[in-house]
Amino acid sequence: MQFGSIEAVVAAVQEDANAEVEKIERDLAAAIARAREEDQRLPVVVPDAEARISRARRQAHDRIAAEEAADHQSALKDREMWIAQAMAEGQRRVLALDVATARADLVRLAREAIDRMPDQTLELLVSTARADLLDAATRDEIMAVPGKTIARVTPSPNIDSGGCIVQTIDGRIRYDNTYAARCRRFESIWRARLGEMWSV
Repeated sequence: MQFGSIEAVVAAVQEDANAEVEKIERDLAAAIARAREEDQRLPVVVPDAEARISRARRQAHDRIAAEEAADHQSALKDREMWIAQAMAEGQRRVLALDVATARADLVRLAREAIDRMPDQTLELLVSTARADLLDAATRDEIMAVPGKTIARVTPSPNIDSGGCIVQTIDGRIRYDNTYAARCRRFESIWRARLGEMWSV
């Protein structure tokens, strides 16, 4: 068997090697293509994806809750400022009532306070600044409460908001019917009403 020259043998071996390399490269390219197709069909799986999603949802929920809380606090602050302004304006108007209206209001508040006191000798305290409201006719109207005795009417510098205080002569029992006391007593009512007006 004759193989020919060495150069021919080397060339034949080289040709076979090249052919084998080309085949391997084709097979490898086909395998890579198949792998890519399979990867495209498979869902993307991120390690700890569920934990990340849950964490992101919690963070979004917390952020929204914080924003809502901040909005709520801001709305409450705005409402409180508005209520304070409404109260200040109401007090200004009450203290600016004309004499006839203020006098009628004092009579009403004094008689209401007297009605709530025991049948003892009583003293009526009124604001020093509004003592001018107590003319003779007004005093008579206040004192004409059946079963009650008003021994004296005393201007008091401690009453600065209008209204009056009725107390026993010894000062042990008293009913505070000043505007300031009434404001505290009926706070839940007027705050609720102002709150309704704010939300309209």
